[in-house]
Amino acid sequence: MPVDESYKLYLEEKFKGLQVAQHGYFREVHDRFDAIDKSNEIRNGRIEKAEKDIECINDDLTEYHFIKKHPNIMITIIAVAVIGIIFGLFKTFNSFTGKVNDVEEKITNEIRLMDGVSKVQRNGYVKINDNGLTDSIKVR
Repeated sequence: MPVDESYKLYLEEKFKGLQVAQHGYFREVHDRFDAIDKSNEIRNGRIEKAEKDIECINDDLTEYHFIKKHPNIMITIIAVAVIGIIFGLFKTFNSFTGKVNDVEEKITNEIRLMDGVSKVQRNGYVKINDNGLTDSIKVR
């Protein structure tokens, strides 16, 4: 069927209008897809951050899970630590009292070296003077 030239121009003009409308529609769809892609990237970033946080929390809870599975081991560790602390405090106290006793003994020896000392007591010493009288002198 032969097509008239004016009809051909008419159809081309209509198709151009349709093509322009279609191009605008596709551009709008493309812009929407770009917006969806950007929002997905943001969500994926948040999800990755949340997954990293969950992984860190799981790593922190590993010790708790171990304690929960093996309570006897933890009780043993705590008991050993407490006994070690008590033993350390006992040794420190004995060392301190030993040093106090050493200082007391040095003072006692120095007092005994003085003239006229007859008796040394814990709260001081008794000195006998030249007249035979006693004086109590406290040493701290």
